[in-house]
Amino acid sequence: MDNDEFWGLIETSLEHSADCDERTSYLRDQLATLSVEEIAHFDILLSAACAALDSAELVEVAQQIYRGVVGDDLFNDFKLWIIGSGRDTFARVLGDPAQVTTLPGVEAQDDPDPSWEELGYVASYAFLRRHGVDHEADDDRRGNLDAEFEALVNNLQNEVGRQFVN
Repeated sequence: MDNDEFWGLIETSLEHSADCDERTSYLRDQLATLSVEEIAHFDILLSAACAALDSAELVEVAQQIYRGVVGDDLFNDFKLWIIGSGRDTFARVLGDPAQVTTLPGVEAQDDPDPSWEELGYVASYAFLRRHGVDHEADDDRRGNLDAEFEALVNNLQNEVGRQFVN
C-alpha cells in the first residue's frame, strides 16, 4: 500500500459516513479484503501520519479546544481525528496547526470531542477479520493474532522505513 492508496481509503470512508463508528467498520471491512502485508502497511502509514503531526503547536491548539491539559492518549486520538478528516485537512494542519480550529465541528463546537481512537486499531481489527476473528469476540486466538500482527508491522516497518505520508 502506498500513500495514495492509504489516503484513498481514508477519503472513501469519509464519503461513506461522517460517523466514526461506521467509518471504523467500513475501513475494517475494506482492509480485510487486502493482503496482510497491505493491512500492515496501512498501519505503518497511519503511524507515520500521527508522528508527522507531533508538534508543540498542535498540543497547544488541542489544549485550547479541550480547554485544559491534553494527555498522550487524547492527543493521539485527536491526531487520528485530524487524519480521518482527509488528506487536504492533514496537509493544512501539518503546515499550520492553528488550522484545526477552522475545521467543521471544532469551529462550531458541534463535536465536543474531536477524536477517533478506533482509527488507531482499524488495521488490527482487519487483520483479525482476515483470520476469522471478530475484534469484539472473546476468542482464544486473538492474543496470538495480535502478537503476530505487531511482529508483521515491526518487520515491514524495518524494511520500508518511515515514510512521510503527505
